[in-house]
Parts: sequence; structure tokens; C-alpha cells
Amino acid sequence: MQNRYDYSFDEETLTYNFITKNGITYRVAFVADESLSLVAEAVFDNIYQIVIEKASDSLEPLDNLVSKTVNAIIVRFFENVQHALLYVCSDSEHKAEIRYKAFDRWYRNSDYREYIVKVDNPVSYVIDGHPYTLYTSLLYHRDHPSIRSILDVYSQLEAILNAEK
Repeated sequence: MQNRYDYSFDEETLTYNFITKNGITYRVAFVADESLSLVAEAVFDNIYQIVIEKASDSLEPLDNLVSKTVNAIIVRFFENVQHALLYVCSDSEHKAEIRYKAFDRWYRNSDYREYIVKVDNPVSYVIDGHPYTLYTSLLYHRDHPSIRSILDVYSQLEAILNAEK
């Protein structure tokens, strides 16, 4: 029985790619994120956002090997202990909270919790009198050499966003 899908890294697009048993292609990319550097006026290198994209519009039945494959790609990403991963839940189709809870469940069921730490930070803010919540999580290797300064800024996101009004 297969434990995950085989994946490859595309040097041109800088994405990890795999194809499911149903012929659905997925792309996983780690995109440099400068949001913490912008709000703190400090430079934080090696902070990324993960982008997981299904390359076709076909509906795919639940496939546990997809999450296992993404897990394997994330484990590979954290081979560099200086990497940090900022996960911001997309609110497309108003499903940010659902995605946030699914990401948390996925992390809790992962087998790398011993060395990859996850900190959650849902950020509430108001735009034009309408309240919003930005669901975010930060993952980092427990041996990350400068995580304290990153966590300091990350924990202040809500205050920073609301102070700029």
C-alpha cells in the first residue's frame, strides 16, 4: 500500500508537483513572505507562505495520500532549520475558519510535531466598520536560531494591524 504520492521539484517554477490516483495534479510552492518584515521594520529572512494548488477544476474525492504527500514536502522544507512557514487561510468562498481548523487537525495528526512547532494567531481587525478575522499560523523548526524575534512580531500582528487606522 502506498504511503504517499511520489513528487518532483520543478526548477523552473520552483514548485513541488504530484499527481493523484485520480489524475489530479497538485502544486506546492513556498513563496517568500515579507509581511513580518514590513510591519516590524526589521528584516526576517527565510519566512515563507505555503501555496497548495490543485491544477485542475476536477472534483476529487477525499484522498488521504494528498495530505501525506504535502506532509512529506513540508518535512523536506524544514530540513533547513532557519525556515519558518506563515500559513494564512484564504477566505475564498468564506471558508477561512474551516481551512484553519482543517490545518490544525492536519498538524495535530502529523508525525513531525516533535521538531516543528505551530503557533496560532487569529487576528481580528475592522475595515470600514466591518469586523474581519485573519486566520494565521506560524510553523518553525524548534532549533530555529532567531525564532524569539519572529515570534515577538508575530504575536503583535493584531495590535499592529489595528494601530494603522
